[in-house]
Amino acid sequence: MADFHVVVRRLMTERGFSLRGLASEAGYDPSYLSKVVNGKKPCSPFIARRLDDILGAAGEITEAASRLGAGQDAEASVMDEGPVAPELVSYFRDSLAGHYRADMFLGPRNLIPTVRTQTDLIISLLPRADATVRAALLATGAAYAALPAFLFADPVST
Repeated sequence: MADFHVVVRRLMTERGFSLRGLASEAGYDPSYLSKVVNGKKPCSPFIARRLDDILGAAGEITEAASRLGAGQDAEASVMDEGPVAPELVSYFRDSLAGHYRADMFLGPRNLIPTVRTQTDLIISLLPRADATVRAALLATGAAYAALPAFLFADPVST
């Protein structure tokens, strides 16, 4: 059983992907994906499945990511502790409104990786949220899911 980062690096080499190329294909910022691959940031199940699909890993990356558990750094383990604060819903809603405004200045190519990362974070919080917070996170997550469609429709991105 190889470590997550070993599996990802091996498959990247076998498939001819640089970290920058993989990040671009996956729609993530290269520095963020580097932190995930190197164990500095947690790897959500969504990211693991996305890398699995892109690298044609047949579940190998997803399986390696699921074994991270105790091997994750302190920041990753904090993500798995305690209930989700209801104030996070307001944070995500405010951030979403800011993304729509920032589109005028940054354009879709710069926003989509950030939106995807925040969507992953919302998804990772769902299992720990109580019913009320979970419902609010799901509604906010649905709004985040609509943003890339809006951004892709931007004539500047085509």
